[in-house]
Amino acid sequence: MQAAQMKYLGIKPHLFYGFEMDEALGSTMGLSVLDAGMHMLNDMKTFGEASVNVAVDGPGSKRQDGR
Repeated sequence: MQAAQMKYLGIKPHLFYGFEMDEALGSTMGLSVLDAGMHMLNDMKTFGEASVNVAVDGPGSKRQDGR
């Protein structure tokens, strides 16, 4: 039913799994993907908060801290 409504409105779903069984299964899985995204957005630390050291060598060494 949801697929028919979206087709009628001319919009595409954000997540498409191609399940033929039940659209509620895809919705449930989509919620876990959205939950993981919100966790990353809200709880992930920045490099500074995680005390990540500046690269001394390697490709990014001259681009960090104005070196």
